[in-house]
Amino acid sequence: MNLHTKILLALIGAVTIAFAAIQLQPFGAEAGVSAGLTAPSEDVAGSGEWRLVWSDDFEGNALDRTKWQPEVSCWGGGNNERQCYVDSSENIEVRDGMLRLIARQGAHEGPLYPEGMADAPGGIVEKDYTSGKLRTVPRQRL
Repeated sequence: MNLHTKILLALIGAVTIAFAAIQLQPFGAEAGVSAGLTAPSEDVAGSGEWRLVWSDDFEGNALDRTKWQPEVSCWGGGNNERQCYVDSSENIEVRDGMLRLIARQGAHEGPLYPEGMADAPGGIVEKDYTSGKLRTVPRQRL
């Protein structure tokens, strides 16, 4: 695998986590809220002020599974990605206050679609690479 391919796979992982984790939700939404973003405070709604309602500084050396859920699938969102997303410390690492999603070359067999995906047919598929992909754990009102 050449350097350009490695960089591309690392960028795919970074973009995946950005889209999976950074979704601005209105304060009080029943779904999960933003990673490190803010939402209007009930006390100051309409004033333009914001307050932090959820974040993760990635302290320690392990993923906080009360905040993050690794995706396990070989589905790429419909854009023919070449990797399977796995729940492995070789692909998902927390170190020095940073989350690292690491792409690795190597055949891997896994479920075609993520668990819980509505109306998704089952099936197993093999891809040439693995990577990490995370979703925020849904929370009740914060």
